[in-house]
Amino acid sequence: MFHRVSSKVLAYAISLLVKCLLKSLRIEKIGDPINEAGIVGFLHGEQLPLLSHRPSSFPLATAVSLSKDGDLQTIVMSSFLIHSVRGSSSRGGAKVLRGLIRWFHHHQGVILIAVDGPRGPWGHLSPGAVYLAQKLDAPLWFCRVSCQWAIQLRSWDRFVIPLPFSKVKITTYRCLTPDELLNLLPKKDPKQDTNT
Repeated sequence: MFHRVSSKVLAYAISLLVKCLLKSLRIEKIGDPINEAGIVGFLHGEQLPLLSHRPSSFPLATAVSLSKDGDLQTIVMSSFLIHSVRGSSSRGGAKVLRGLIRWFHHHQGVILIAVDGPRGPWGHLSPGAVYLAQKLDAPLWFCRVSCQWAIQLRSWDRFVIPLPFSKVKITTYRCLTPDELLNLLPKKDPKQDTNT
C-alpha cells in the first residue's frame, strides 16, 4: 500500500517537473503537420521534448513496458492525457501491438511509438512502427529533436533532458514508405550494436 502511494506521489512530482520544464523551453516546430489519425515515431531518448509537440486534436496512446518504471511512466503519461498500452519485447510484445491496434480502431487517434523498438539498439529500425502503419493503413510520421542546451544521459537510449529555457527544434517528417523512414535514422555506429 505504501509503495503504491509513494509511486503515485513520485509520478505526479515528475509530471509537475516535466510540465514546468516544457513551459520554459523555446520550441520551434517545422516540417509536415500531424493532421490526421496515424502513427508518430521517434527515437528512444528524444521523447521528453516531444511531450510539447503531441497532437492536441486526437486521442493519444503509447506502448509502456510492464516494469516498475513502466508503472511510473503510465501515471506520467496519464497526466499528459496519453493512454498507455502495457507490454514488452520479452513479455507480451505481440500483445501490446494487438492492444494498440484495438485502441486505434476504437479511438481513431495517434499512436506514439519508438521506431528503434522497446530495447534498442538505439537508432536501429525495429518493425513495430512500420508494422502498425501498414496493418492499420495509417499514415506514419517521424520526429527528430535537437536541443540548444541539454544533458544526454550515458544510457543505452541516450536520454536527452533539455535544460530550462533552451531552444528546441522539433522536425516532423511524413514517411510514405519504410525506406523513407530508414533514410531518416542516424547512420549506424558499429560500436553501438548492443544496448548495453
